[in-house]
Amino acid sequence: MSKKKNNVMKYVIEVIILLVVGVVAFYFVSKINPSAIQTNKKTVTVTFEAQDVEEHILQKIEEGDPVSDNVKNTYFGTIKSLSEARPATRTVADYDNQRFVQAPVEDLFVKDIVVELEAEVTDLTVMAGETELKVGYSVPLINEDYLVNCTVTKIEIAE
Repeated sequence: MSKKKNNVMKYVIEVIILLVVGVVAFYFVSKINPSAIQTNKKTVTVTFEAQDVEEHILQKIEEGDPVSDNVKNTYFGTIKSLSEARPATRTVADYDNQRFVQAPVEDLFVKDIVVELEAEVTDLTVMAGETELKVGYSVPLINEDYLVNCTVTKIEIAE
């Protein structure tokens, strides 16, 4: 009986040693040759809609500015292009006509910001560093001179 226990313990120890050697080998291969591990990095063009921005902040936003995610501190890249500023609007009730209408908000503006960045692309997600990007997600963009709350409105993946 003790001979069988020794054989079982021997096999368990051998399996554990093989697993440790496999993990260590994978770690060194990935450090020496990172291309051995398949990644799906692609160039992605993301359009952010900066919402409810005051005019003095809009004047600071320029093409070529480096921008990052304020929450996860992920560097995205530089601003590729900007749209013209348009007045911010709110949906309000028109009680006289019994419907909802878009009303302009005084002194607040909306602007589209297009950023080209490198991201991990899968069938389900686009990950820029630690930041997941999907249409409709809110992302606060930060620069040395400004912080604007944005919503992702468009994602284009380069083939």
